[in-house]
Amino acid sequence: MSSAHHLACGLLVGVAVAASTPAADACSPLPCRRAGLVPDGGSLPENVPGLVLDTGRYPSADVGKSPLELVRLDGAARTRVPATLAPRGESAFTITPATPWKAGERYALSLPNPCRYIGPEQFEVALAIGAAAAAPGALGTLRAAPAVRRVLRVGTASGSCSIDEEGAYVDVEATLDASAEPWRDVLYWETWVDGARYLPTESIGIGPAPGASWVGRGRDRIYTLCPAERSHGFPGVAPGRHQVELRARALGEGPTLTAGPIDVEVRCDGLPPSSDKAPPFAALPPPPVVAAGTSAPAGTDASAAPAPAPSAAPPQSTPPPKGCGCQLVSTERGTGALLVGLAAVAAAVGRRGRQRGIRRATSSPSKCA
Repeated sequence: MSSAHHLACGLLVGVAVAASTPAADACSPLPCRRAGLVPDGGSLPENVPGLVLDTGRYPSADVGKSPLELVRLDGAARTRVPATLAPRGESAFTITPATPWKAGERYALSLPNPCRYIGPEQFEVALAIGAAAAAPGALGTLRAAPAVRRVLRVGTASGSCSIDEEGAYVDVEATLDASAEPWRDVLYWETWVDGARYLPTESIGIGPAPGASWVGRGRDRIYTLCPAERSHGFPGVAPGRHQVELRARALGEGPTLTAGPIDVEVRCDGLPPSSDKAPPFAALPPPPVVAAGTSAPAGTDASAAPAPAPSAAPPQSTPPPKGCGCQLVSTERGTGALLVGLAAVAAAVGRRGRQRGIRRATSSPSKCA
């Protein structure tokens, strides 16, 4: 092969690497993670004084000036109800109506999203007020689906915020105790694996909705990458057996209730490789009825009696952040680099008849290759 051909091939490789490798500034931090309301719809007992607005670490002074509209609905009639925003910790507010809730009432709440880089520009929430409820005495049971192997989108520090990697995972979900059912929509959930908080995300800098995991409320997806040592995404848990439990508190306050623990097996070995993308979380089937004197099957929590399965909708995909923030390298940017590289190749080949001793072009390997 001639030296000109060597040069052309080398430049093409270099251009391809430059066009496909994420730039160092491709993933920049957002000024806030994700804002949200708890509850974000559904119902709440009339003895819950108000809602919680988590601002996603947005400056509190700005949120306090935001327009807020709370409307009581009675058929076609709409009555505006004054409400106050009171600071609650470092980055949250309590929204309290001027007149207490009453069972049977319906409300609509509207206010701007204080972290508009992620999610809708405006929060629109419909609420139904239920009867007063005693504090839950138990959270419920926990169960797990069989392990599967699929392609997951996980966070990465390689420069692109998120990346698709093959992994094995087990979905877990809580079945609420009857005493916790009236509090379903106001529970703040946490997942704990082997005694440590488990909090994965699909992209760095963008957390889950307040009180939820990356796949929804009262549920989680426990994963490990296949193989973790050759992956660029955050690895999840180590391959093997793990103890999982879900914890929850009403509006993030008061006593902590626990579902589980249960043991789950998360490993790539023994599962067929797959290039299919992992589907959104789907509600697990109801737990089997365990006869007296028998043991619960593996992957279920036998610490409490079965209850109706949660009816939470599967999580919706998050639109790409607006403005600055985590995003993949622009297609236009990559195309421009490719065109420049091809022009350089053409010029180099044209000079071959006039120059001699051209050195072979080399390119540095990509750390993401």
